[in-house]
Amino acid sequence: MLDNFIQQGCKPDPFTRRQRAYLEDQITSLMTQACYLHYKADPLLRPAAERLVKKCGEFLKEVRMAKYSETSLKRLDSCHPLLQKLFTEVVLTYDCSILCGFRNETDQNRVFEEGRSRIKWPDSRHNSSPSIALDVVPYPIVWPETAKMLSRLKDGQTTKAQALYSTKDLARMYYFGGYVLGLAHGMGIPLRWGGDWDGDRDIHDQTFDDLPHFELVL
Repeated sequence: MLDNFIQQGCKPDPFTRRQRAYLEDQITSLMTQACYLHYKADPLLRPAAERLVKKCGEFLKEVRMAKYSETSLKRLDSCHPLLQKLFTEVVLTYDCSILCGFRNETDQNRVFEEGRSRIKWPDSRHNSSPSIALDVVPYPIVWPETAKMLSRLKDGQTTKAQALYSTKDLARMYYFGGYVLGLAHGMGIPLRWGGDWDGDRDIHDQTFDDLPHFELVL
């Protein structure tokens, strides 16, 4: 039975984030049983159990490695090779989703009208082809509502605990931004982030925050 499992494998390819979470739980449980067989059970089972422990370890490494969805990959493909190189590395250790790479004229002018950009077509860094900017957020996507929650707290419409939780959602965006900047620096890729446009490490002097935004400095 153990040999059949090893030969057949248990990793669906490709698999979703939900499948990864399920598989991690199942493989960890199976690995625990295999370890028990290896150390406690009939010596005849130990070679098979040892192989299973090793194979489970390999599966866990693969399962825990985050991967972009097809939509995110398509958006990443519209970007400059340096951005592709950087964010291919980012997702290996920090699960994230790519919201936008290249923007055409219609999309750029729409986000301008919505107040999500201060630049019209064709002057945004999203408008070059390949794009030298992209918008990325940590996964799962949770948009911070800190200002709204603090206002509700002031009016007595929410609790301090709920308001604090919302501030952690905002901190998560800054944590991700710092992580990406650090990785880019280590890879020698010149990068600007929408949470610190001038790169002086002072986030209080920003007049327009665009926390998902990253762009090459070329």
